[in-house]
Amino acid sequence: MKREKVTIYYNKTLFICSMIACFCCITPCCVFLFLLTDGFRKIVLNDTFFMFAAFLLLSFSMLIIAFYTGCNAHMVFTKDGIEYRQIFRKTEVHTYKEYPYVNKAFYPYYGIPVYYMVLSNRRLRDAELCQINNVRVGPGMIKIRYNKKNYERLLSIVPSRIALSLQAQFKDIPPKRFNFCI
Repeated sequence: MKREKVTIYYNKTLFICSMIACFCCITPCCVFLFLLTDGFRKIVLNDTFFMFAAFLLLSFSMLIIAFYTGCNAHMVFTKDGIEYRQIFRKTEVHTYKEYPYVNKAFYPYYGIPVYYMVLSNRRLRDAELCQINNVRVGPGMIKIRYNKKNYERLLSIVPSRIALSLQAQFKDIPPKRFNFCI
């Protein structure tokens, strides 16, 4: 079945963890403020308001910083091209012709290789392909963490030239031995 569009998050784990961390910071603040101010009735009269307001401001600023740095960024792959979306920034639209090179890259994480699918506008050196986590991602490169779900979703949407290149690059990936890797 062909899809109309495929959404892949840049770092889904970081996004979910930042949301949970902010929830864990904001909820106790609101509960304590509710309990100490008699149901928000004495909120202005009590000195604890300023302390909890500062804590609440810090919690919200942590959420805004997490959004601004791009932990919620995601790519939408369509038949026409790739849309890079991020909060507080304008959506960037790129065509598949801008990424003629498809590479398999990895970096060793405690001896286990973590594979990435890399679409780029230039040929990457072997040193960059073996340490992809040290390579800065810019407008000419898309780095997607390899897992079976992302791989199959990409194959269903990208043009045949990129799909064939992905199949050739990732045919020899061993099956995952660990299920805890996202």
